[in-house]
Amino acid sequence: MSMTNFAYKIDAGVVSRVSLGQDGLIYLTGGTNGTLKLYSDRLFQADVDRDGWIALVAARSAFFAEQNIPWRFVLSTEKLSIYGDDELARQLDEPVTPPGQAFKSFIQDDAIVYPRDLLRAEIAQNVYVKTDSHWSPVGAFLVFQEMMRAVGLSLDWGRYAAMPDGRLTYHGDLWSADYGDVAPDVFLRRKIDPAIRTVYKNPIVGLKDARGGRVGLHVGSHLIWRNPSAEVKKNVILFGSSFSESRLECTLLSYLFALYFEEVHFIWSTSLDKSYITRTRPDYVFVEMPERFVRQVPADDLSIERFGAAEAEKWLMANP
Repeated sequence: MSMTNFAYKIDAGVVSRVSLGQDGLIYLTGGTNGTLKLYSDRLFQADVDRDGWIALVAARSAFFAEQNIPWRFVLSTEKLSIYGDDELARQLDEPVTPPGQAFKSFIQDDAIVYPRDLLRAEIAQNVYVKTDSHWSPVGAFLVFQEMMRAVGLSLDWGRYAAMPDGRLTYHGDLWSADYGDVAPDVFLRRKIDPAIRTVYKNPIVGLKDARGGRVGLHVGSHLIWRNPSAEVKKNVILFGSSFSESRLECTLLSYLFALYFEEVHFIWSTSLDKSYITRTRPDYVFVEMPERFVRQVPADDLSIERFGAAEAEKWLMANP
């Protein structure tokens, strides 16, 4: 069938931010990144700067080779990429490719980690929950294991399993009153290792702590954790997103890094601060980014100290 014979459903109207699938899962389909559109082969080709990404990843690999620092670039999977085959077929009458898979097809670099195959093989373990866009604790743990394998580390996974846990019941970030019939999810919450200490937080994180998290600031959050009881006596810089986050909570990669590594620097950003990396001299750098973010090529011109201070000051001026 020729491409012109497809009835492009996605062109017929505005895509809603979220959609309730026939499987009872709520999916992120719209939003600022136009998530669903990135699964369309033709729209991905139109919207994603292939040459820009090729140049950026090559520059990053050259930089880390020069610094002699192992690095990996992890594309966090959308729920649509794992459970959403039926929903994608319902909303797109055209060839479909998950954006991370399309990205890997033109970025030929061993630094790229895209855990879709791993998570799809484990879908029976509920690697996502119904009402949230992020991994479940199981999903996060599986991805962390994949990241460790990617740098040749074999760790004692029993350390995570031995952490005491509890349960919280609530709706996740995709739920709204429009989906009143969708029951809250039960979230596992593993305890935080008491040996982990927060030894630095920047002004953005300080504001979030002081105002109970209700400040709307995320990008530019910067923390350092130390864990003298960690298995790996090395330091890591993790650049990440809401899949990593500035909290120690077991659905987030930051929690797992702080559990297993002696020192973890977390910076909420898709852009790198190369000066910070050079000054810190980490043993590893991981860059985590949701696959829907491939629409924007980062500039890698971040100065985290200046950015964090400026964003906090701007917020305080607007909210005296």
